[in-house]
Amino acid sequence: MSKVLQSGESRALDPGNDRSAEVHRFRDGLLTLETNLASAVGLKEPFPYLFECLLDALRETKTCAWYWSRADDSIEYLPAGGGDLFGLGPVDLPRRGADFLAQVHTQDRTPLSRKLEHARKSGNAYELHHRMVDEQGLVHIMRATGRPLMDNDGRHLGDVGTWQDVTAFKLSEDARRLSEERYALAVEGSNDGIYDWVIERDAVYYSPRLKEILGLPQGDDLLCSDRILLMIHPADRAEYVCAVRRHLTGVTRYFTCECRMVRPDGDIRWIFGRGLALRDRAGRAYRMAGSVSDVTERKETERQLVQAQKMETVGQLTGGLAHDFNNILGVVLGHLDMVREALAEDDQLAGHIDSAIGAAERGASLTQRLLAFSRKQTLAPERIDVGQVIVGMLDLLRRTLGEQIDIEIDNQGGLWACRADRAQLENAILNLTINSRDAMPDGGSLRLATENFHVDEATAHSQRINAGDYLRLTIADNGAGMTPEVVERVFEPFFTTKGVGKGTGLGLAMVHGFVQQSDGHIGIRSTAGKGTTVEILLPRAGPVPPEEALAGAADADRAPGSPS
Repeated sequence: MSKVLQSGESRALDPGNDRSAEVHRFRDGLLTLETNLASAVGLKEPFPYLFECLLDALRETKTCAWYWSRADDSIEYLPAGGGDLFGLGPVDLPRRGADFLAQVHTQDRTPLSRKLEHARKSGNAYELHHRMVDEQGLVHIMRATGRPLMDNDGRHLGDVGTWQDVTAFKLSEDARRLSEERYALAVEGSNDGIYDWVIERDAVYYSPRLKEILGLPQGDDLLCSDRILLMIHPADRAEYVCAVRRHLTGVTRYFTCECRMVRPDGDIRWIFGRGLALRDRAGRAYRMAGSVSDVTERKETERQLVQAQKMETVGQLTGGLAHDFNNILGVVLGHLDMVREALAEDDQLAGHIDSAIGAAERGASLTQRLLAFSRKQTLAPERIDVGQVIVGMLDLLRRTLGEQIDIEIDNQGGLWACRADRAQLENAILNLTINSRDAMPDGGSLRLATENFHVDEATAHSQRINAGDYLRLTIADNGAGMTPEVVERVFEPFFTTKGVGKGTGLGLAMVHGFVQQSDGHIGIRSTAGKGTTVEILLPRAGPVPPEEALAGAADADRAPGSPS
């Protein structure tokens, strides 16, 4: 082999050409390899052995080297028969460029021709992927690498390169990509965050969604497990550590834990974590992966459902008791009236009877509150202007609240009318303003505002009310306020923060019952030391019925000063 290379070097190689220098290096490498092989196997001429090794390597990788001559459009292959290029044994490969192009898939011919022409004009090496249809009609995905060959004058002589069947590789790659896409889509659809914890190195991968749930900044995906532990609410931390330890030690098959997380911005979120540990042959956990769900909305819905069920149960109980007690009071009042008439001339006994009648009437008032809370009172809804109701109550509010309370009324123009029981609405406003007064013993400001308000579908779903138009009444003070724990219980019957004998605990429960019975909604926001805001939504009244419009016109005609 050395003799062949040495004899042809003077006419084939030009040391001034970069490609010739590359060929020089390749030739020198082959000569060195030939010498080493000869010394190793004791052969004087190892070239045939070296050549067979090269052919075997091409066959094993389903690769063939080729040379295309531009002069006669011929193609030569190494191995000559193409080896086992398609996994079917030696095949008859196209021997001319035109035949090769004919076997290329029809959709790939034009793009392939354009890429080849561009590479030959630029003189750059290329790598192409295309489909090829063999003699049996099977489609193969081929990978072609090549380089244009130029003479010293820059004329294109042909191309040299390799050809490889990569069908199996591409199919497996496509399957892997499809699997990854399905996994990513499933994770995104579930709205869960993903983690992967390498226990020995204490390195945890957090997916972008998990960082979003935890309120962590996007960036470095590898953090330590202590970062999570410090974010867990102190009251839930022991339970979380116990759940992790039980799973890592093999007590539980899966890791599950529901706890509160305190995000860096102070927001508290409920999360549900699940996971599975991978173990070595000794059963020792070395890795754990799983998902984390934000279940804050579910927990809030569960809390509201439990509260609603509790309120409904208490309402049924108090409603039944109130009806029975009201009937008893009716009998008692009737007999007391009869006794009062019989003892009208005895002033001393008549005074005792009057006291008994007053106590019975206060008991009747209490039953009305119970019925209001249980939403079983009889309402007389009418079309009312809430702004006018508040203005009409202004003198009463000033006398009731006292001069130390500054009252501000803000009625938006063009207010919608609503349907509600006027007397119950006035009682609700009076009850709420008295609570505000009690929260401002040293004086303060009280604001009553009305405005039109529309509830969209998203808000309706989250607040568990019907979508539509409402009249919103807001009563806000700057008093002592309440803690979150108290706010959660303010509408419970018999719950009060006032001292013994200073409150029945039915005031807000009565307001809540009236609003719910009127198909409205009531909400409360409060911060300790900063005040309380109560918002009442009452459904907008529909158009005025013709008979009501006629009655209103008739009343206007009969008004004082109108023509007779």
